[in-house]
Amino acid sequence: MPDLFSIVPSDGFVPAEGAADMQTVLMAWHDATARLEQTHEALRAEVRRLTEELEQKNGELARQRRLADLGQIAAHVAHEVRNGLVPVSLYLSLLRRRLLDDPGGFDLLRKIESGFTTLESTVNDLLQFHVDHNPQFRHFGLRTLVEDVLGSLMPQLAAQRVSTVIDVPENLSIAADREMLRRAILNLALNSLDAMPSGGELVVTSYVGPRGVELEIADSGCGLSD
Repeated sequence: MPDLFSIVPSDGFVPAEGAADMQTVLMAWHDATARLEQTHEALRAEVRRLTEELEQKNGELARQRRLADLGQIAAHVAHEVRNGLVPVSLYLSLLRRRLLDDPGGFDLLRKIESGFTTLESTVNDLLQFHVDHNPQFRHFGLRTLVEDVLGSLMPQLAAQRVSTVIDVPENLSIAADREMLRRAILNLALNSLDAMPSGGELVVTSYVGPRGVELEIADSGCGLSD
């Protein structure tokens, strides 16, 4: 009857086949451990990334909340200032009628009106800052808009001896948010006036290209420093 038991020699000798099996098991265990360590490190890196991303999002959320609070304050201040500007505008109109025969007084009035126009533009910007305004696209004549903006600045343009050139075709029509574009043109024109306190030329030019219509507002001021 064959022996059903294997006897390991007392000196600890393991047959070559058993040693190979043990080595295979150890290598498999080592590979599994290495993969586990790699997975663990990848998970730690992902946790770090998500933590940093969460901190960034929380910072952005806090900033948005501060901006929202600032917008509400700005809207309140702008609303109160606008209420105060309404009677001032009326008084300036009445004063203009009385100064038609007084060149010196009339020139001084035009300077006051130019400052008033700038202040009114600032108030409008504050009001728009609070409103989440989506662009309202519609077609309109670009030259007419430019003429309206520069017309509102005429007292300040005259007071600073700034001439204007509008190089925009009469029949050029665009699709855009008219109010947003008006504010952009007005702000750029006011920046140009700030750069030309002693006179100069303000040129508005349009270009029609593959990307659409481009509007350039240039002045003869000192320009930006290096």
